[in-house]
Amino acid sequence: MSDSKAQYSTKLLKKPDQFRVVYACSHLLWVEDQDGVKDGKRVLLCLKRAIRIANVAQQMANVTKVAADQ
Repeated sequence: MSDSKAQYSTKLLKKPDQFRVVYACSHLLWVEDQDGVKDGKRVLLCLKRAIRIANVAQQMANVTKVAADQ
């Protein structure tokens, strides 16, 4: 379920929305499975993806601000 939500996030147009979905998916993955083990590797991948998306959104905001100031 969380994998499909993370894949869906790439279809969202706004980067902040993509970030929120991927970040939320990391929380969905951080639940204990049947053996009582949490999937830390997949959580880390989701969080790294969220950071990349947030960095792109920040760069886009900075470019927009600079363009508006000119």
